[in-house]
Amino acid sequence: MIRSTLRVSRKLRHCGCGNWIHPGDRYIEHVASPGHEDLGNLQWDRLPECSECATRYGRMSAQSV
Repeated sequence: MIRSTLRVSRKLRHCGCGNWIHPGDRYIEHVASPGHEDLGNLQWDRLPECSECATRYGRMSAQSV
């Protein structure tokens, strides 16, 4: 199971693309449960995604940024 939530950062975070997510920036937090079939993770994972990546891949509209 993967849950995605639109959030506003309260601390400095790092997106997988290399961009920094600064306090006050909007981002999407993806949370993956242990044993997710696509990831093969053994524990809960939290994956922040910057608004640029989320917009590029169609997970965030330009109006919500």
